[in-house]
Amino acid sequence: MRTLLALTAALTVAGAPADAPPPDALAQANADFHAMYREAKARALASAGPVLMVEGDTLVLRDGATRTAVKFLPPGYSALKEVSHVPLALFVLLRDVEGPLAWPARKALEGLVTEVRRARASLGARPFPRSTLARQEQVLDGSAALVEGMIGRGAVAPGEVAGFARRVGPLLEANAADAAALELEALQKQVVAWRAKLGSAWPRLHVVVMGSHMARTKEISLQYFERLLGESREGGRVVFAEGLWDEEKALDLLATHLVDGAASEAFFGNAVRLHEDMLGEGARKYLDAHPPR
Repeated sequence: MRTLLALTAALTVAGAPADAPPPDALAQANADFHAMYREAKARALASAGPVLMVEGDTLVLRDGATRTAVKFLPPGYSALKEVSHVPLALFVLLRDVEGPLAWPARKALEGLVTEVRRARASLGARPFPRSTLARQEQVLDGSAALVEGMIGRGAVAPGEVAGFARRVGPLLEANAADAAALELEALQKQVVAWRAKLGSAWPRLHVVVMGSHMARTKEISLQYFERLLGESREGGRVVFAEGLWDEEKALDLLATHLVDGAASEAFFGNAVRLHEDMLGEGARKYLDAHPPR
């Protein structure tokens, strides 16, 4: 069956003037390929089974025409992140500042230290595990002390920001470990419930994790689902959608993985050959023989 794209081209040629140049058959075949590729992706996605999508603090299960969304991160996770962002805010504000404080930076610091002191007084009411409360106090007290010292002197001493970052770094690492545990526990709880709901459809499940470029390496949900589904790498049943904060675009990426994975296996005996630049191996060989100068 001819594709709609091919039919449109044929009609265009039929209505063209007699002296029009003949169509480029190879270019038309290439256009047909792109249309067929889009159709193949749509078929692959329709038959792929249920899809679980991780969208920040939301898990989405798409099973046929049914879409279920659940906010899954617990309050304690957000509280740990909010505390950890205080010293990071100081760093990005002061990273290039040394010497006398200019008015915009001083004003920002005065506002921030007021908020930090207010937050410090309310820490006990936040949902931190008791064992982590002292750490949050250290982070906020250290941040406030840094700011108050700078405001008092009206200047940022050489190496002061870097030293602060080094001291607080281990505390932020500990907060990150606690936040990871909270997220994984919540993720596991929801996945167990959906696994029971899917029943016999579970083995056909695909997962799409939406995330940013900087979080791609060791991304927490990616690690979890690769282990859960026995995947040795990203790109099979578990796909990372980098920078695609849109469900339909992320699903289209999954469809691309499904079709390209099948073609990779069929043509090259390697399911991930088309998950990399097809020209990459040729480029490596050329550059080995002709190093850039």
